[in-house]
Amino acid sequence: MSKVIDLLGRVSKLTGTDFPMPTESGDSLPVNITLIGQPQQNLFGVLNNIFGGFEHLDRALMRGYRCKVLFGESEKAVIMHGDEYDETTYESLADSLCRLDRTGIPAICELTFHLEVLKSFQIQIIASDNDFEDVDWEKVLMDSDYCFFTLSSTALLAMSERKALRNCLLPDIKDALGIVLTNDHLILDDDRADIDASLEKFFGDSVPYFRIPERKEGAILRKMEELADEVENLRELRKKRTDKLLLSKAVHEVELQMEVLSSNSERLDEAIELLKEKAKSLPARKESACRRARMQYTSKMKVDATERLSRFHRSLMEKIRDEVTKGEDVAEMQSILPPYIGEQWDKESEKVLKDIRVSAEEMQRDLNNYVEKDIRSYIESGADMQTVDYVFRLTDLYSRSEFRADANTFKFEEKKDDTKLKQCGVIASGIALVLLSHPIIGAAVTVYGSYKVKQTGRKAFIETNRQSLIAASEDMCGEIYDDMIVWIDGVIASIEKKLMLCIEECYQKMMDTMVQALNNRKSDQSDYAGQNNALADIREEIKNVME
Repeated sequence: MSKVIDLLGRVSKLTGTDFPMPTESGDSLPVNITLIGQPQQNLFGVLNNIFGGFEHLDRALMRGYRCKVLFGESEKAVIMHGDEYDETTYESLADSLCRLDRTGIPAICELTFHLEVLKSFQIQIIASDNDFEDVDWEKVLMDSDYCFFTLSSTALLAMSERKALRNCLLPDIKDALGIVLTNDHLILDDDRADIDASLEKFFGDSVPYFRIPERKEGAILRKMEELADEVENLRELRKKRTDKLLLSKAVHEVELQMEVLSSNSERLDEAIELLKEKAKSLPARKESACRRARMQYTSKMKVDATERLSRFHRSLMEKIRDEVTKGEDVAEMQSILPPYIGEQWDKESEKVLKDIRVSAEEMQRDLNNYVEKDIRSYIESGADMQTVDYVFRLTDLYSRSEFRADANTFKFEEKKDDTKLKQCGVIASGIALVLLSHPIIGAAVTVYGSYKVKQTGRKAFIETNRQSLIAASEDMCGEIYDDMIVWIDGVIASIEKKLMLCIEECYQKMMDTMVQALNNRKSDQSDYAGQNNALADIREEIKNVME
């Protein structure tokens, strides 16, 4: 066992902190390349420019995604949608990514290419649409042998890019970092000197940069081939970087623990007073958090579902008009159209439900992080950061469990009365279908489809000329569309109600837990001198190793 792993294990026992254990990287493994940027910079286009073979994916998106690119004897593309994995073709993957782009669901995919040059590399693409706040920089720094960061030549070094580079990459991986400038063909030659001056001012002369489209053919690929020849040195740099990151984190955790254990009454009183002040405005903060969560989650969910229905409605009517105009037997179409329309809307209902379910599951996974991050921001606002760190460390010391609302944990299941659904029809009943994994959902959609076809078909499709058939189809589709919108409103309103309740309870529980932790510490008369001495000793050991 290495000295670093031994130290991390001992710190973990003393502080309760979990550390990601560094992995040993053999020299024969592929070079780990990470390509990071924003989705509008077309990161697949960067790969296509370097290797070729990515033509079908060469398009800019607006939503974030993660993609691993590997060598394989057989070529395949796998995409993750919610908790489902689907194997697809590269052509279909591009379309799927664009569909996910519209729904706002982060895409995760894996591509295997039979390109000889990829035998030496494993490429991780990270496209962030959240100003790089969603990037696990610690993992990037520990897993990457070399990192390429993309910037657009037409909008150089935005604030979020400066922050990511200055705070997360340049301090630790400057010796294994390259800059890729996209959209370089849009820059006039007269402006290029200004861009070069800006880059030199920010990076100095220690970070190489490359242009896409490339002015020097194959420059990035040649750099990558150089990296493959330097794999032993890259792995050594990566190991040192990983050790430094983990040991720095260990020192930080040890010092926080020492501060908590040796805190005096005055420090505790300051922390308790801080929480008392924050508690006064907690109701307003809850309301604000609910409003922002509504905009971030359910409002967007509703817009996406409504836009999907509108696109489907238009597409279906265009197809019906075309078929009716070209069809020879009007009488046959008069009998075929009602069940056909009902069947098409029935299928679309299932697709809309699937999208809502996936979005809701994504929201559920993100909810804890959302609340914890938001309440920490609330406590930090206008407060001394040392006191804030002290409050959270003390809370963690006295309560190892995660903050969650017990009584209203966010789940998408509710008991429904199947009889009532059948009597009223899904839409007419006004019942919101939130049971997104319940068996009754299939029956409910079927009830909805047959109910609309039966009721509308009897009264709308009497005339047998082409124009009246189109008009009757428009009426039927319009009625179903209007009812579907009401149905979506009900579904999302029910999800939103549960979401708001869950956020409010999470906020209250987190605040109560912090107050309780401080009170527990105030009444705790235990002598922590022995543990403090052990912490001080291991801190010195770590600092000696880091030197």
